[in-house]
Amino acid sequence: MKILLKLRLLASIVCIVGCSATSAHNDLNEIKDCLGLDAPANLAGVDIVFQIEKSVTNFSGDYPYKGAVVKHYKKDGKFTAQGTGTLKGIVPDNQMAFNGTYKYQRTGLNTAVEKSVNTTVNNTAFIIKYAFETPTSGKWEEDFGNGQLKLSGSFTLEPSNLASEKHLAPSAKADTNVALIIKSTKSDLPAGVYPMAGLVLQTYAQDGTLVFKGFGPGTVNSTGTYKYTKISANIAVEEVTQVSELFTFPYTMVYTFETASSGKWFQNFGDGLILFSGTFDVFPNK
Repeated sequence: MKILLKLRLLASIVCIVGCSATSAHNDLNEIKDCLGLDAPANLAGVDIVFQIEKSVTNFSGDYPYKGAVVKHYKKDGKFTAQGTGTLKGIVPDNQMAFNGTYKYQRTGLNTAVEKSVNTTVNNTAFIIKYAFETPTSGKWEEDFGNGQLKLSGSFTLEPSNLASEKHLAPSAKADTNVALIIKSTKSDLPAGVYPMAGLVLQTYAQDGTLVFKGFGPGTVNSTGTYKYTKISANIAVEEVTQVSELFTFPYTMVYTFETASSGKWFQNFGDGLILFSGTFDVFPNK
């Protein structure tokens, strides 16, 4: 056992020495790449979009339980944040904005923790744990108010104040088609009563209406109304009421654009009745 530990230590030292030699000037980015270091050293000048995929709470007030929250991290240890309008209860947009202070610390090559105070909501302390899967994305878990509210999901990092010509998410969806490929589903409903794979073609009109055409087992043709909101350079949230012969349900969709016309999507259908995710492609319908 002692020999194994020594070998591991020696391997780590060799890796670090090798990484240090990757550049005559010991370039930090090259060392990070060599070591597989994904968690950033700090969050100053970064926007993080927190996609909400799960919420557990005994919190009596309004709270974000689906959609996304965008937080802008400043160099002075303060942040500003904005929810997307999908709070438990109906509240004005300005009540979904909040501010606070933060302290961020890297806890491993790919992990970090943020200890913050929401100065808008009773100076409530909260903790966010990050698990980076790439240098700009991963999974997060938040404990707000010592267990009053627990949120989790996926996150994406973007540079603050990114030039508009570098944005990938469009400002509107009218006169486009979006082809959604269903890759994953999660629900307590019996198997077979909802689509677990397939394709849905969504066609958007200028008047705030859309048409759905489903391809695959369990998919349905339907219509609906939509509200599309670009919330950051590469991410948008869409709130829809979908109407078919079988049901009328709301859903909230988060689009993460990886190119100007494609990316990943996550949908909370029927206020948690079904969770869908997959990939999408956008193309004009005129």
